[in-house]
Amino acid sequence: MESRSQKRPGVLGAAAALVLLVSMFLDWYRLDLPERVAGRQIDVPTFTAFEGLERSDVALVIAAVLALVFAGMLLARVLSDSPAPALALFAAGFFALAVVVYRGSSRPGRLLFGREVDTTLQFGWYVALVAAGAITLAGILAYLAGPRLQLDFDDFDEEEESGADARRERA
Repeated sequence: MESRSQKRPGVLGAAAALVLLVSMFLDWYRLDLPERVAGRQIDVPTFTAFEGLERSDVALVIAAVLALVFAGMLLARVLSDSPAPALALFAAGFFALAVVVYRGSSRPGRLLFGREVDTTLQFGWYVALVAAGAITLAGILAYLAGPRLQLDFDDFDEEEESGADARRERA
């Protein structure tokens, strides 16, 4: 029963990871320049994630591929009695979300004629934000639908007591 309920979060995670990969090829940034200069229309340059991000693009691609792997594990019911695939999917999504938010809040500037020109966010960044959020949500839903981490606090109490007893005997 748990495996079947993890199927939808697995599909959501896999689809969102694919969308995140596709968003990397869309325009993320546009130079903050006027569209018309002296009455003439100018072509303002835009940049994809691969062109605009220094090394964050590699981190996002790795996070998306890992999310695909972990979503595939959920769909294939690999480690179905463990919460590890769901937690790993959540971690990959949360990392991707953090990188996308960071790169949206600290947009790269570009040098143009010796002056740095700011950039504005474009459609691709918003798509990546939604996709990374969906991967994170899929990890949460998969964890809630599947097996949970089991911590037996009685074992911890027994270990602490036996350690305290051993220290008393030594003293």
